Parts: sequence; C-alpha cells; structure tokens
Amino acid sequence: MSLLKGDNTQLLLQHRTHLTQNNIDTCLQHATQCFPNHILEDMAQGGCSYTVKATSLNDGTAVVVQFRVSRYALPLEIATAAHELFPGLAPETQQLGRVGIGDAVDVQVLAMSSILGQRFSDLQPHRATLDDQEVAKMRTLLQSLGAFFTLQWKTGMHYCPTLSGCKGKVGSTLLLRLKTLESQLPSRALRQKAAAVREQVQAGLLNLLPVVLSHGDLIPSNIMVDTQTWRVEGYVDWAESEHLPFGICLYALEHLLGFLEEDPASQRPGKAASVYYEQAEELRSWFWMSLEGEVPELRSETVRCAVRVAGEVGVLLWHGFAWDDGKIDRVVDIQHDAVEVVKLRSFLRI
Repeated sequence: MSLLKGDNTQLLLQHRTHLTQNNIDTCLQHATQCFPNHILEDMAQGGCSYTVKATSLNDGTAVVVQFRVSRYALPLEIATAAHELFPGLAPETQQLGRVGIGDAVDVQVLAMSSILGQRFSDLQPHRATLDDQEVAKMRTLLQSLGAFFTLQWKTGMHYCPTLSGCKGKVGSTLLLRLKTLESQLPSRALRQKAAAVREQVQAGLLNLLPVVLSHGDLIPSNIMVDTQTWRVEGYVDWAESEHLPFGICLYALEHLLGFLEEDPASQRPGKAASVYYEQAEELRSWFWMSLEGEVPELRSETVRCAVRVAGEVGVLLWHGFAWDDGKIDRVVDIQHDAVEVVKLRSFLRI
C-alpha cells in the first residue's frame, strides 16, 4: 500500500504543467502500482513536472518518481548520457511508460535515483557580505563546480567542430538566436554586446572548444549541496540539456556569486537589483585559478577568450529569451521580463 505524505500538491496547480488535482491523483495511482509497499512523499516542485519520493517500507531506500507532460518530456538518451558522463552527479533515470490523463493527453513517467543534499537556492545567503565561514563554504562549492567543468572538458567531443556538432534546440539555432538578440534586446548596449558576441562566434572562435553535454538550467535551485559544507552532491533537472560548446553554462558562476534583491519600495512586480557579494571577485579569481590547474589548456589566452565568449553566449541565450511556457523564442523586454534584463546587464557588466 502507498500513502502520500505532505500537503503541497495543490501548489502544482500554479505551475506550468497545468495538471489538475484529478490528474495528480491519476499519477499517484500509477506510482502506487509501480512502487507497492512504498510511502509516497510530495517533493519541492519545478515548473515542468510533478515529483514524489517513493520510500520503501522494507529497507528505507528511496527513488524519485517524476511525471512530465509531453511538451516537457525528458529525452532518455540525454538523461542516460548525463549519468554515464557525470557518475554520481546526475541521477540514473529509467522510463516507466506513460500515463493517460484524459483528453488524449499523456504523461511521461520516470524513476530516478535520489540525489542527496539540498538545493543551494534554499541555503544561499542574501546579504552583501559573506562571513568567514560562508567564504570557506563558497570555496568548497566553487571547487565542486570546477570539478564538474573539468569533467565536462575531459569528456568533451574534441573531434567534433563546434557548431556542426550542436544539433539540439539551442545549438542548431545558435547564430540565428544571437542575430535575433542583436536586433531586439531592449537597450542599445545589450544589442551591441549581442552583435559583438555573434561576430566572434561567426568567426569560429568557439571551434577552439570541445562540445560537451551542457546542463540546460544550471542555477542554484538545480544544484544539490551538502548542507554543512556546500560541497556539490549532484545536479538535477537535465531536461533542457544538450551538446553545446564548453563554457556555455558558466552563467552558473554568476548566480552563485550574488543574488537578486527585491526593491520593497517598488510597485512594479519583478523590480529587483543584482547584488554581488563583497568577496565575489576574490572568489571568481580563485575559481579560475583552480580550474586552470585542472585544465591546463585554459592557460592559453586564446582559449580563455573563447571560453569567455562562450560564457557570454550562455548568458545571452538563457536570459535574453523569455521562457513563455517552454517556447524560448521571444526576446525579453523591460515591461514583462524586468528580472531577466537585470541579470543580462549584471552578468554582462553593462
């Protein structure tokens, strides 16, 4: 028998999945059938899936069961590749079929090994100055992140020309997207930056870098860390991952070295300022010094320039386009996407 613990399922109704409570009940019935003699416990929900933890009543082992509507389906080959390339850092994933939820709509059902730790977004300090203990833990966090990027580099497809090796939704349209940004971003400075980056990409600078399996949304809420040390235990939500040039998801570093501070005096939703920690530049330098120690190729000024451009491409692509229920084809504007514009200006130093 299975029993659902927790009372957070109603929160899902506000997410982009558009599942009704009846749909959720159908999903839970399926999970019960797949995992008899387990306790089902509601987990923190993302915007594109419904997730529960199934814990065995016999030995206490746990597995994560996730339900994803078709438009947010996780490509199993990507999940398998992530687990094989980054053992221990990406969950082992198995597809358990599909469940019909009415009106010819079905849901992908996945079973994933459980990643330990807590989302860093729940632990990240929201004040300008870190204390000594937090600085030490931040170094541990950045060292773990550096180890992940090192593994990316070493497992990258060096034999594959960069842009011709990028066949995913983002990679196959990378230049087109940059051209769109350089004509539509909401300020002249941002448009000029997009144009400069596009020119460097078009000139072939990113061909100096290996194509790697890049996490599709490397933000604090998808980075699981040990609560005491902040050592990375793993990365979750690989649904948007694809093969891209090394360095595209370096925007993660910007998210970790600061935070968004809401403006309490503003009447505009999403009005915020990007705040970097007082120790951000010291930590940034330490991160790169450590990474260069593991990846000697990064000591080349030309390669570092290519990685810098790849990082700017990542910022432009991930924060220059609005999510819009997964469509990612509308350029952000100040009226509707103020927070993303703040991130663009901050992360690109504009």
